[in-house]
Amino acid sequence: MATLIDQLLDEEEGNRAFAYRDSRGYISIGRGVCVDERVPGAVLSPSALAYINGIKLNEAQVRARALQGFASLNEVRQAVVISMCYQLGELASWTGFKAALAAGDYAAAANAMLFEKDGVTWTLWRKQTTRRCEREARMMQSGLWEPRT
Repeated sequence: MATLIDQLLDEEEGNRAFAYRDSRGYISIGRGVCVDERVPGAVLSPSALAYINGIKLNEAQVRARALQGFASLNEVRQAVVISMCYQLGELASWTGFKAALAAGDYAAAANAMLFEKDGVTWTLWRKQTTRRCEREARMMQSGLWEPRT
């Protein structure tokens, strides 16, 4: 149950789960937390950032662990799948990738990360974050860590 101060702050500040512009035009989140780079010192504290990142990582890990074949992956491949879930969410539409993962066919899983079912068209993920997608596909195929260059 919300306290009176929670109620008052929610009424006066709002409590948005998305970035918005405050009354001065600065980017803010939550209850008026200014994170606009134009405002000196307007950043999330290290503990707040770690907390948010930890929640998102936990959600990605839960999604990844639910995928058939995840438990049999080595640490590198597990990291790749968790990273995908972190960025992309539940992977609901990644049917070819999930089938290859479940079958232990890591070359096919890597290919499904890169290409749509036609085998020619790049996935939207690859189009949007090419270097990340290609690096993670190579790690999925090889099972070996590849340093970021």
